Amino acid sequence: MRNLYSDELRPEPIRGLIHELTPVWSAVQEDFAAFDTWLPAIAQTQGSPSRPEQT
Repeated sequence: MRNLYSDELRPEPIRGLIHELTPVWSAVQEDFAAFDTWLPAIAQTQGSPSRPEQT
């Protein structure tokens, strides 16, 4: 954890980060979804039991 200084909380840089967050987060969610699909498939091909379904 690093220190956070008040000059790092200026609105301009934060607006830029927020603007970039939406497309980046969408890409991360897609990657997580693909990984979530891939992981049980690869585990099954390796002979490992799949994880129980979540309810």
